[in-house]
Formats: sequence, C-alpha cells, structure tokens
Amino acid sequence: MASHRIKTRSATSDDDADYTGKSILPVNSSKDIDDDFIPTTGEDYLLMVRRQTRKVPAVVVAKPPPAKEKFSTANLPSEYRFRTEHDSTTVENLLPKEAWRLTFIKRFEAVKESLSRQSKLPTTFTKLPHKNDRIQWYRFLYGTDGHTAEAEPISGHAPDVSIIQRISQDLSLKLLFYHIEWLEDSTFTSKQATWLWALLTRLDKVMTSDQLSMLRDVSRKFISMRQVHQDPLDPQVIYLNILITIVAKHFGQADLL
Repeated sequence: MASHRIKTRSATSDDDADYTGKSILPVNSSKDIDDDFIPTTGEDYLLMVRRQTRKVPAVVVAKPPPAKEKFSTANLPSEYRFRTEHDSTTVENLLPKEAWRLTFIKRFEAVKESLSRQSKLPTTFTKLPHKNDRIQWYRFLYGTDGHTAEAEPISGHAPDVSIIQRISQDLSLKLLFYHIEWLEDSTFTSKQATWLWALLTRLDKVMTSDQLSMLRDVSRKFISMRQVHQDPLDPQVIYLNILITIVAKHFGQADLL
C-alpha cells in the first residue's frame, strides 16, 4: 500500500502563490504574530489568516475505504429471507419451453383480468369455513374419503366463480400456504391443481414482503414436488409447471422456475 504523505505549507515561506494564489491585497509580512495574536486591524486579520493557511496540509492522501461486507440474506429474519438457489437442480427435460411459458402467461392474465371485471354473482348459500380452520378448509376444498370421524365421505367443492369471488387476497394466500402441509410429494391431483390455479387468480401483483415470502414458499413446494418425477408428460409435472410458471412469470419471481 502506498504510504500516506502529508505536505504542509512552510511557516516561514512568503510564496503564497504555491498555496493560496496571488495576494490581492498587500500584507506586511514582517510583523511577528503567534497563536495568541488578536487582530486589531484588517491587515492584522489578513496576516493571521495567511499564517493559519500555511499550517493547513496542502496535499492529504486519504486512507482507502474499508472493504464492504458482502450482503447475505442469512442475516435476515426467516420470513424475509429469499433464497436464490434451489435445494436441488430440476432435471432439464422437466422444464417447459420459454415459448410455452410466455403463451401460457398471456392466457392466464387474460382469464385473471376477465374474472376481476366480472360482476359479482349473487351470494350462494354455501358457507365458507373460518379462515383459520385449516381442517374444515381441507374438507371444504377436497372432502374426505370416509376414513375419518365422519360416517359418510364428503366430496368437497369445485372452485366455482361464486365461491372464488368471496375469497380475499389474504384468505387466498392463507389457503395457498396451507397446501405446503396438505400436498404430498408423490401425489398431486387435478382437483388440487385446479383449486391452486383458482386461488392464484385472486392475488394482486402488489404484495407486502410477508405475503410475497409466503407465495415463494408455496412455489418452492411445487418445485420440490416436481423433482421426484422423471416423465415431462406426467400430468402431475404439467400441473406443477403451470403453477410454478404463474408464480415466476406473473408475480415476478423468475428465480423460481
């Protein structure tokens, strides 16, 4: 590293041009003054200023700035920690072509826009579960198979427009987040894919950091489920690619493809 040198003005030098330029007003430099000198005239004041100026370093070499620490999301709370890499790499042949992604997103956005402009349908008599009751919501969406406490199996509900219109963005995100626990890596049904697609249509692009973090966690679940498959024509892979593409392309999370 280069040495840090400071060039100071000579206290005895009268050559002001080297430091302060040519003097505009003549000053009697023969007068002896010190640090305790108190000027009583304008000439005394100029003489004092010249003396102080000579003590100021003419050239100062600053120390190099400290090295900046590399930003790491590891220092953030978990709810704000966005991963830039997946836990494992998706097999290339499972990924859809970019042309397909762009075409699909245009269709999705057209449907989403159409639904947002549609007049609100009359409220049905179907009662929605409480937003925090995940068990009842699972039964509402997908029903039961008859092996639970209920004597008869429940078929669940289809994502009809009359029901979807009653689901707010906050509720939609909560239901999407519930699916992280509900989905099994080995099975993924068309009914689940349809409901997830419908819930995504209820989300606005403008979200808080907490909401976006929840959506990203859901998409990571889709990606992890896709990893266990080998056949790109498997219906489950197709469903998952649709949902992953919506999050990545429509909601601007391109690192989650």
